[in-house]
Amino acid sequence: MFKIKVSDKLLDICEWTSQNINMGQRGTFDGTAARQRTGIIGQNAICKLFGADLISTDSGFDGGTDLLINGKRVDVKTMGRKSEVKKDFACNFVAMQEKYPVDYYLFTSLHLEKNELTVCGVIKKELFMQRKKVRQPGSTIKRNDGSAFEAVSELHEVRCDQLIDVNNPQDILRSIF
Repeated sequence: MFKIKVSDKLLDICEWTSQNINMGQRGTFDGTAARQRTGIIGQNAICKLFGADLISTDSGFDGGTDLLINGKRVDVKTMGRKSEVKKDFACNFVAMQEKYPVDYYLFTSLHLEKNELTVCGVIKKELFMQRKKVRQPGSTIKRNDGSAFEAVSELHEVRCDQLIDVNNPQDILRSIF
């Protein structure tokens, strides 16, 4: 895992985007404005890291592919947290997103108080499908710190230690082929 400090300028761009574009167009459980903003920050920070275009304000929903790396379709998944990421933390997303034609998931975590993005790791979509744990709507998900929340939609998750570990952008490039 490695961290990226999110600049104030990028935060401003992401804030404007989240206020002017509805990225949640799945039909159900489209995510709150705050969750959409978190996803926009994660995606834009990764796009900036690789010199790719930031989220287009013209098109809105991107069909699931956030950027291309080595010719492969990558979906950046970002969770907001108020703590540092640990290897046994979950990386998850709403189950209905699995239908999108992507090759890899790149999981990140945004520390909401520090505006720091942790790149947790990458996983090929097929391997994610084999390793995933399914959380049904209404199930209680307990965290290691003793807190808990109720899943409001079906979630599919893996732990950070099930991802290909990356320590820098070059590791990401080497992991996606």
